[in-house]
Amino acid sequence: MAKIDLKAAFHMVPIVAEEWNLLGLLWKGKSWPPTDAADLIHYLDDFLLAGPPGQPTCSESTETMLRVCERLGIPVALDKLEDKLQEMTLLIKSWLGKHRTTVLSLIGKLSFAAKVAPSGRLFLHRLIELSTTVSKLHHHIHLNVEAREDIIWWYRFLPSWNGVSIILDLNWKAINLFTGASGALGYGAYFNGAWFRGDWLPHQKPPMQSIQWQEFFAIIAAACTWGHLLQGQ
Repeated sequence: MAKIDLKAAFHMVPIVAEEWNLLGLLWKGKSWPPTDAADLIHYLDDFLLAGPPGQPTCSESTETMLRVCERLGIPVALDKLEDKLQEMTLLIKSWLGKHRTTVLSLIGKLSFAAKVAPSGRLFLHRLIELSTTVSKLHHHIHLNVEAREDIIWWYRFLPSWNGVSIILDLNWKAINLFTGASGALGYGAYFNGAWFRGDWLPHQKPPMQSIQWQEFFAIIAAACTWGHLLQGQ
């Protein structure tokens, strides 16, 4: 996909004087009809181009669109044609070399990316919690190991993401899925009347593994067992 913004597109549209009143503004009982098209509020027209994945259709359409705009004398906001994925990757890479910094700008960027890749939300919570440890928004924060690991995940994930985002089923049903783990005894799960349990292998018990790892193992086991029944939920 690609998006092209036309710079000051409305300023290039000729408007007859008889219709200027239709484009005026009404504010607090007063009207301000434009005296010229150049007096109108500045805005941009957007064009969205798309093509099949793995094919040059989108890039070819973008090049064609740019050539047409150049031939017609229509200015294009070239600064908005930059590769957002590359921009985000370089930004995250720059953060990996920092030790003390403000994290709000990075959180904002990643939150926007998480709207497209919802799985990334899991790797935002620790950064958000870290941002609450200072009293002022502009104060620098020491990036701990956990926060740095989440940033590394984003750095590795974005270049390899295939652009596929799951569309959830709108007709949700109640799901009775429960998992649990005991440090010494084992793990288990229950789902809509079905259940399973298992014993830990020697290398899965403390101190070899933490309780957090064991609880996550139970969730993975449940997903492997009943995942096909949870699609779209």
